[in-house]
Amino acid sequence: MKSIRIDDEVWEFIKSHAEPLEDTPNSVLRRVLRLPKREAGSKTADEQGEKASPNQLLPKSEYTAPILAAIVGLGGQAKAADIIARLETSLAPKLTDRDLEETPRAGTRWKTKARSYRYDLIRQGLLARNSPFGYWTITNQGREWLKRNTS
Repeated sequence: MKSIRIDDEVWEFIKSHAEPLEDTPNSVLRRVLRLPKREAGSKTADEQGEKASPNQLLPKSEYTAPILAAIVGLGGQAKAADIIARLETSLAPKLTDRDLEETPRAGTRWKTKARSYRYDLIRQGLLARNSPFGYWTITNQGREWLKRNTS
């Protein structure tokens, strides 16, 4: 296996095309480049380990309101770690056993999924694209979404 160095813009592209908890950088690039999937038994080191199927995990849609509410509750902008701490309480009753499992490289599945879902919320215009590093900021559109969907 080869190692490569990529710049931040390429890394953001890969993350924006990844399925959280399912993809590796290699699998994203294979899909974007339209290369065939790897044969069974020929997984890369990154692809080792058991993957959770989507029906075993809390759907991404269940993260939106709690993430936005946590940010509003923290003043409209907050450190990712503080948001995740609030989510731990609000999502606890909904998380499945698979969500609570530790993954080989990334920590607890649900925390990894919540962090990666941030990019979807940015693309939807609900979170600001230009937040300071390590901070998440809700947009006016995000505040409106939260009002419409939690009333």
